[in-house]
Parts: sequence; structure tokens; C-alpha cells
Amino acid sequence: MKRTLVAFLPISLLFALTGCGGSGTATDSAIPSGGLATRGTAASVDSTAEPTGAIAAPFTPIGLFITGTDAATPTWGHVWATVYKVEGVGVGEKDKPVTLFSSGEGQVLDLTQPGVLPGAGVAAASLVAGMTRIRITLAPSVQASKFEQNDVETISLVPALPKDSEGRAVATLTLSKPFEGGTLPLVVDLAKFVPRENKAGLELAPGDAPKKSPSLSVAGTLRAGLLVLPGGGRLALQLAGAQLANADGTSKPKPTDGSAALAEGTLSVDGKTLTVSRLTLGRPEAAALEGTTADLDPKLGTFTLTLSHATGILPTRLAVTATLAEKAIFRSRGGLLLTSDEFLTALKDKSTLVRVEGTYEPATGALSVRRGWLLGKSAREAMVTGTLVAEEKSGALSVTAPTDWDGFAPTEKPVALTTTTATAYLDEKGATLTPEAFKAALKEKSARALGLLDGDGRLAVTKLTLVAPLPKPTPEPAKKPVEDAEKKPVEGEKKTEPTPDKKLPPAILDKKAS
Repeated sequence: MKRTLVAFLPISLLFALTGCGGSGTATDSAIPSGGLATRGTAASVDSTAEPTGAIAAPFTPIGLFITGTDAATPTWGHVWATVYKVEGVGVGEKDKPVTLFSSGEGQVLDLTQPGVLPGAGVAAASLVAGMTRIRITLAPSVQASKFEQNDVETISLVPALPKDSEGRAVATLTLSKPFEGGTLPLVVDLAKFVPRENKAGLELAPGDAPKKSPSLSVAGTLRAGLLVLPGGGRLALQLAGAQLANADGTSKPKPTDGSAALAEGTLSVDGKTLTVSRLTLGRPEAAALEGTTADLDPKLGTFTLTLSHATGILPTRLAVTATLAEKAIFRSRGGLLLTSDEFLTALKDKSTLVRVEGTYEPATGALSVRRGWLLGKSAREAMVTGTLVAEEKSGALSVTAPTDWDGFAPTEKPVALTTTTATAYLDEKGATLTPEAFKAALKEKSARALGLLDGDGRLAVTKLTLVAPLPKPTPEPAKKPVEDAEKKPVEGEKKTEPTPDKKLPPAILDKKAS
């Protein structure tokens, strides 16, 4: 089985690099002259700030796609590397590097799987003329496990690779033909990733551009239909058909400018647009792991996760011990809230794929789960509560003035409902009603509709439940008009002196009388 590791860097204009020529190794002796910001420095940057001229400037995010070459019999099942920076460098050493990607915290990629690295973005005008080198700054070591083995070993990339002033490894590719824009795919040859005494280098070469859109999970801040990334880059978001949810488990998700969000979906090959399948509003947890479960203990709320994908951490072992934290939040494949018991019940099927977020302990490989999401094929579930009305002629139902919702964000239009013979009609206590009895009770009550949402915003209802309307707010007592002290008496009207309030203290009586 042959796999190809491709790094794809879409910059501004889409020119194919294939045939550019050039090859090189990551053991290039050129040590970068500039250092890299430390974690402390990166943390002080305002990741929510909108870059100057962000909407008008021709910025394009950078992506790093990985699939790679390996021997006919693969050696490596996983090779996790943390990437901090990708730079383009000109002909001379004095040329100022152009940052194609930057992350103060670093982003973890599994070099054996297709992956993407969203970049800080670069304007076409700032590209170095005749860029001849690509420089990638990585963590000084990688975590790797051999094919069909569970043990994870730490492999140092230095001194096999040069290091920067922060002690991080630097892989450099020298191109034989200057690169002036377009798609830049790179190949890492895993067949030549051979550790000796737990040290190894990485070899780079030009590769082929990706032919299909890769999947991507990226956190940022929403601004005018864009996702602004830490460091100033941005992605245009296509939200039609996306599942929406609040990270804290509350209802009424609604994307607004300035909201932190985690967007998951597929990235266009040019790296500019993310078609979102799921948008979670709120900041993600530090560590996010995906895999299949086993060894479930519902009483203790623990299970073992066989790791297939990691974000935010370098895994120290493939078998992760996961424990549900207090007040953890869980969601179904369709995006609606689950109780912890419902979530654990779903895990009884050992083939269940899940995503869990929380705090990871590298020494023990344990994860305290604060959020969990069932993964896999799913319909787009949604819930909406509000006034349910029926059209006079057709009898078609719709929800107007939603007061609560989950799984999507309603528009100003009523949410149209579709019912079938399988739709369940329930009262407030969960007792079954006939459709006629249910509709008769709607004169004094609201309703909650649960079902599957299609691309046209119509909800195919599986369950309709009566909901007691919210109590009407008590009107505030009318305020008495304040007498105008400067009002002139009407001619012939007897002037009356104000009557002192005997309940007020003397000091206030004197003030009012004066």
C-alpha cells in the first residue's frame, strides 16, 4: 500500500507547481536568522482583532495537506508533528521571509493522514519575488507509532534538522525554479523517516496539488461572514445546511459578529472558503481527540478511546483513558443535546466514533471530558419552540416568533413544519394526544417541534410537544407626571401651596417646602 504525504499551500493565484522542478531535504543547512515567538508572546496577541483592511485586502489563507509516500508495506501508523510556522524565503539571505502560516500554540498534524493547516494569510503584493525556499518550523520532536502497534515513541528532529533560536526544528526545501504564487504542494517521504537512537530528519520535495476538498476544524472569531483566525488570516464561511450549537450547552445558537467559534467542514482547494458542516459557538477546549471507544463503565463514567485524530496535543499513547467531568456537555450526531446516560448508552456499540474535548494529562494519557459529540453519518436535527399556527386553507403548520431553538439559527420567516403519520403529538407531561386534540390545545399554549431540517429550512417533525406559555410580564405602574416648577399660574386660578409629606424626615420636608 502506497501513501503520499502532500503539503498544499494555496497562496493567491492558482498556478500549478507541478513541473516546477526542484528538490531538497529538510536537512538543508540554512539556519533561519529570525526567531519564533514563544508561547507566552503568542498568548498576548489579540486573536479577535480584525486586521486592517481585512475585507478588501487580497489575503488568502494557507493550507498544509498531508498524505505522503511510504513503502509498499507501511512502517508508520501515526506521525504527529506540531507546526508553528511556514515561511517563503527569497534568493538572498537578507530577503525578509513572508509568513504563509503562523501559530503561537502550534497545530498538530498527523503526517500519515490527509490534513490541512489554515494559515495567517498573505497578500499577493507581499510575496517575495522569486521565492526559492520554503521553511517550516516544527516542534523539536514528533510522536510516532508503527503500523498496527499501540506504543507511541518520541523521536527528536534535532540535531538531524537545524533549530531556531527557540530550539524548534526547521525543515527547508530549496526549489530549483523560483516560486511566484499559486498552489505549492510538498511531499514528505515517510519511507525515509528512519529513527536512529530516537532521532530522525524529514525529507521534503515538490508534490501534486490535491484534487478534492479536505476536511478542516479551525477556531477563530466571526466577522461579517468570515472566520478571522489568530494571527490575522480569515476564511469565508458557507453556513447553509450547517449544524449550529452553543459550546456551553445552552439553546438559541446564533452567529454574531465577535463570537468565538469552532468551524468544521471542507476547505476549498484554493484555501479561501470553508463549507461548514458544524459550527460551535464558543471557545473549544484545549485538547480534542477523535476515535472509537471500548471498556465502557457507565457507573464510573469512564471508557477507553482508541485514538485516530488529535488536535491541540501531542499524544503519548494511542489508548486514552477518558473520564466524564461534572456538568460535561454531550450532543448527538445531529447536534442536539444528550444526557450523560444517553451518551454512554450510545458508546455501548464499540464501533461508535466520538469526538471528546477536555484536559489531557500527557504523563498518564488520561482525558477529563468536558464536551462529547457522537460522530458519523447524521441527519441535521433541529428543535424550535414558539407559537404554532396552521394555515386556514391547507392546514400547513409553522412556528412563528421562536422563543427557543437548537441545531440551527432561525431567520425572520416562520419555520415551516412537515408532519407525517409517524409524527408524535404529546402534551406537557408526555402523554400522547390525537392531532385534533393537540391542535385544539394550541389556542392557549406554545409548542416545541423536534425533527430533521432540510436545506430549504423546512422541519420534518418527528415529535410535537405542548409547552405552557411563558408568564406575561407584570406591567410597571404608570409614573405620575412631574409638575413643572416654572409653570405660570393661569389667570383667575387660585394658587395652592404643596402639602408637606409628614412621613418624610424634616430635612427633606424643609427642602421640598423651599
